[in-house]
Amino acid sequence: MLAFYDAWYQPANCTMVVCGDVDPADAAAKIIEHFAPIPAKRLPEPFVPEEPPQEGERRFELEMEVQLPRLLAAFHTVRAADPRDTAFDVLQCVLAAGKSSRLHERLVRRDRLAASVGAWNDARRDPGLFVVSMEVQEGVAPARAEAVLWEKPP
Repeated sequence: MLAFYDAWYQPANCTMVVCGDVDPADAAAKIIEHFAPIPAKRLPEPFVPEEPPQEGERRFELEMEVQLPRLLAAFHTVRAADPRDTAFDVLQCVLAAGKSSRLHERLVRRDRLAASVGAWNDARRDPGLFVVSMEVQEGVAPARAEAVLWEKPP
């Protein structure tokens, strides 16, 4: 634990926030006074293991007493810096941004299978996820709502 502390808890990995009614020059002088004596070190390269390839659907069902069943589906996408990431942001808007979005129009308004739908693109340093969510309308079989979710639009 001490090795981790020594490697990561240092000025090169520090973020400082100064706010309030302070004199900027005085605050900078105090920061230099307290932090300048700490020797600078190089940060280690972070180790982030690659996730193994996934070669098919993985499904998990959780049974609980809830008012409305919920479906979440996630798909692997790209890293945040990948130029294709923007396309997933646009897809999220088309599919689920607002009441005129395609999923809301189809599943909530037209077919009345869902109480709500959503989607988001979660891109980060590692490969991201594109997530689709749906709260199934009361009295509707979740399998029926899911089947319509995956249908091509008419």
